[in-house]
Amino acid sequence: MASVDARCPKCGGQGRLIGENRFLCEQCGTEFYACPICGLTFFSPQQLGGHMKYHKREREKSRDPVLDTLQEIVKKLDMLEERLDRIEKTLNSLAAMPRLETSQPTSEELPSFARDNPWLKILSRR
Repeated sequence: MASVDARCPKCGGQGRLIGENRFLCEQCGTEFYACPICGLTFFSPQQLGGHMKYHKREREKSRDPVLDTLQEIVKKLDMLEERLDRIEKTLNSLAAMPRLETSQPTSEELPSFARDNPWLKILSRR
């Protein structure tokens, strides 16, 4: 979040927030940009963007690779737990559904061309 009490880099006057990280000096009318992390002020958004790269590099230097790996593992575990919950809900809803009874057709129910088919006899044994 941008600092509300940013000072103008030109005259040192009080700045009023007019946009994201963008200020207007109340004394000289200069528009300037302030870093939301350290409060340094700049005349252009490009200068602020270059400065923000510095903060990004500093953040990356101070990171612990083991901690990053552990955080990734925790995220994956959370995702897997959510999937497991969805699967369990689906299984519970399927278990609550009435089952359809499937029975083998008798030879009288089959058409005449299929009654004496040897392959049907083999399949019915399975």
